[in-house]
This record gives sequence, structure tokens and C-alpha cells, in this order.
Amino acid sequence: MTETITVENFIKELEHWITVTEKQLGGSKEALKSTIYYDFANVEPTFLDSYRGYYDQLALGICVDSPYAERKTVSQLLTDLRKSIGKTYHGWKGGDYKMTSKTLVHVANPGETSDTIIIGVRDNYGTPIICTLHIED
Repeated sequence: MTETITVENFIKELEHWITVTEKQLGGSKEALKSTIYYDFANVEPTFLDSYRGYYDQLALGICVDSPYAERKTVSQLLTDLRKSIGKTYHGWKGGDYKMTSKTLVHVANPGETSDTIIIGVRDNYGTPIICTLHIED
């Protein structure tokens, strides 16, 4: 079975994408300014919060592409992921949970669960894509 990505591995995948893309752009730092998307329905990531399914894990929210959506860049997502390490999040039914580099990251909006996990990052013609997998129990 494919595993949900950890904060640490998510950061590594994004850093790898940046390195490869910057080489392709001749050393330009424009990769950091790229908007990042999920691999389904032109949906963008929003912010990290405690995952409703397992409070000691994180969820990266989703926002349907619209003119009103704030575009999340690779740089912003990397910052969010790095700041989550050591940060304490409040669980949905109580309790405080400190996240680590080994914390798993799911796809879900605050207070929701999903059967969609993050498994990596890939390139789509210069656009970073968060790879996901829908799983069923």
C-alpha cells in the first residue's frame, strides 16, 4: 500500500522539484513563485491544520480554483511545512498535538476527513503538482 507522505518527505519532494526546475530555467529563482496545485480538478492547497481523522497528523486544505482564491506558491507551502515542525495544533475533540518532521500529511479541509492521501510531488510542464491517491478501506 502507498503511504501518506510525512512533513519531512513533502519538504524534500518540493525542494527537489525546485532544484530541477531552477536548472531548467538556467538558475532562475522563479520556481519558488510558482503556484502549486493538487492533481485533481484544478484544486489548490490552502493551509495546514490538525487532521480530523487523526488529530496527531496534519491536513492540507483544498480550495477550488477561483478568481477569489489566494494562490499558494511553492515558497509559501515550504514555509508552512517547515513552521509546522514543532508546532502544537489543537485536536478537533480536544487535546494538543505537537507535530514533528515524521508527522503524516493528508488532504482535507479543517474539521473534515477524506480518503485522499498525499504521496508526492511531480512536475507538469513547469507547474508543481501535489500527487494524491484516493484510498478506500
